[in-house]
Amino acid sequence: MKRKIIYLLVSFFIMLPLLIISCGNAEKQSEDGYVPSDEESISEETATIDEKVYDQLDPQGILILADKLEKGEPYIQKFRHTMTGETLERQVVGIENGKIVYTEEIPGGFELECRYSAESAKVIAQYYRDSAEAGGEPVGKTYTIDGKKVENPLQECTNAGTCILISPYEAQDEE
Repeated sequence: MKRKIIYLLVSFFIMLPLLIISCGNAEKQSEDGYVPSDEESISEETATIDEKVYDQLDPQGILILADKLEKGEPYIQKFRHTMTGETLERQVVGIENGKIVYTEEIPGGFELECRYSAESAKVIAQYYRDSAEAGGEPVGKTYTIDGKKVENPLQECTNAGTCILISPYEAQDEE
């Protein structure tokens, strides 16, 4: 049990660069003005699968991801993790019960799962864009998410439970 806790903590710190690169400005709309309604659900369409493997912090990959996330458009992107070199996936699953569902693989078999409101997805997307432009975490910028002004809206989403870390050990512990 102790080993699992240590492994979980180490893996969490490995995923921090991923957490730093994930958010945007709630006041902004997508260029086409799209905002998903609460009634919309994940569409039956197949997700666009990007065949290129991006470096985790590649601005081009981050900008594509931001656009897809903001619209809730199903999309799968492969990326090379900065610290481990593993090829992992991040995915905009689509819209489910009015929430934009996003998942991202984390080294060690973990997964980050987020269920964003349309406004939160806009904030996250803008944070991604600003991160791509800055070449890392944007400095001196603040974002409004869930009524709070914060420098890192992804961290706020994690603190609020909008994003959760799913452990590969949860299923094993239940058996």
